[in-house]
Amino acid sequence: RANLDHALARLQGDPRLVARPPDGGYYLFPAVRGRPDEEALVLRLLDAGVLVHPGYFYGEPPGAHLMLSALTAPDAFAAGLDLLATALLS
Repeated sequence: RANLDHALARLQGDPRLVARPPDGGYYLFPAVRGRPDEEALVLRLLDAGVLVHPGYFYGEPPGAHLMLSALTAPDAFAAGLDLLATALLS
């Protein structure tokens, strides 16, 4: 729960991402603004060391969505969010 709360607070101020609390579970599916090709985005993020899945694997609506798992150690999860923010700048 702490990772979910941290991610929602961290992503709330990012103009590139729209995150909402999950209905249940421990996954977040933020939408990425300005990125029409979800698969290309995920492959680029993986190359940058950001471990995410595309949202379409989980039935997310069309558009660019990422799946972030909050089942990671808090320090690693926070570092991953920072890496995601940096990778989205390029």
